[in-house]
Amino acid sequence: HVWSLCLDDPPAKDIIDFPSMLPGVLYDVSHQCRLQYGAYSAFCEDMDNVCHTLWCSVGTTCHSKLDAAVDGTRCGENKACPAGHPSFRHVQCSHFDAMLYKGQLHTWVPMVNDVNPCELHCQPANEYFAEKLRDAVVDGTPCYQVRASRDLCINGICKLLFQESNPGVHYEYTIHGEAGGHGEVPPPEFSWHYGPWTKCTVTCGRGVQRQSVYCSERQAGPVDEEHCDPLGRPDDCQRKCSQQPCPARWWAGEWQLCSSSCGPGGLSCQAVLCICSVGLDEQSALKPPACEHLPWPPTETPCNHHVPCPAT
Repeated sequence: HVWSLCLDDPPAKDIIDFPSMLPGVLYDVSHQCRLQYGAYSAFCEDMDNVCHTLWCSVGTTCHSKLDAAVDGTRCGENKACPAGHPSFRHVQCSHFDAMLYKGQLHTWVPMVNDVNPCELHCQPANEYFAEKLRDAVVDGTPCYQVRASRDLCINGICKLLFQESNPGVHYEYTIHGEAGGHGEVPPPEFSWHYGPWTKCTVTCGRGVQRQSVYCSERQAGPVDEEHCDPLGRPDDCQRKCSQQPCPARWWAGEWQLCSSSCGPGGLSCQAVLCICSVGLDEQSALKPPACEHLPWPPTETPCNHHVPCPAT
């Protein structure tokens, strides 16, 4: 193939000077939508605050992976999304910043409970106590934020999505001499085999199943992969698993700035959408009647009522 001829060239020694500007300056929200959902996707104009969640049109509906637009994305007149977004769990805690807790407002930060990592435990900044603010975090929230993990909270349960081979597991095997073989030990025979299919990654919506490859010795069974020829290793398999549609649910955006800095008239608003999960990390916006059987989340809440206005 002509494309492979570049492999015969000596590698360039020039130091590449990568652009220092943030990616959102180079790629606007529409371009980011096309990268995620294809050439015909566009930014959903009716959705606010792309620094919190980017919504893109797919056909006639709006879809989101519940991630923010990339750093530097233009989000308003002479404004851009700042670098270093808060974690998904942090965003969920911040929803309670505008709500009174025992007569006071707090700035809530996440605090993971190792016993129940999928509960939403938050701690007021500069305080020494924590409170469980929700029985379960939003689906797709990482179970732990301190260490790198591959597990996510789904329906309030921490589920391991996939796991590489455990480096702490070692295998031993013994090959017995064949009867009448004068004690000769036949050489071991190693080969690659496919394991069983995993369970579907989701209980509703679009999920996947995986089938991993493992190294096996003819008599001893599974052994470390180092015994098998790495060049002959087949690829792991993956297939879609068809599940029932996910139920509709309400999704609330982050609370906006208070309309008043003092006095009784201040209100903070949040966007509320009816959505359903269509995959492990993808949501689809539905029409409000699909969620009418569920309690409607509040779209506004009083704020700054405790702050007296200066005398005029």
